[in-house]
Amino acid sequence: MLAQKKELQDRLDTLEEELTQEQNLEVTLAQVRKVLDEFPMVWDSLEQEEQREVLCLLVEELKVHKTHAQLKLLFLEPISIPLGRRVPAKLLAKNDS
Repeated sequence: MLAQKKELQDRLDTLEEELTQEQNLEVTLAQVRKVLDEFPMVWDSLEQEEQREVLCLLVEELKVHKTHAQLKLLFLEPISIPLGRRVPAKLLAKNDS
């Protein structure tokens, strides 16, 4: 009977700890959402060098190909960005004459 009571108490302690961790995570997520909502205002208030530093922290990888770029941001899946067709300089020169 004592062993069963100890086992139940241990399980209760574990569940209480898990509940506390989940509540802390919910608070943290709420804080993150609030900060993200304010991000445009914060971004506009940053100096150019500060914006560059933020971008360096957020961009994990950028690969540029002939037809597209692949961008991997922190915590997000990579995305592919199509690149517009470039007009060769010699064609632009012909159109100017």
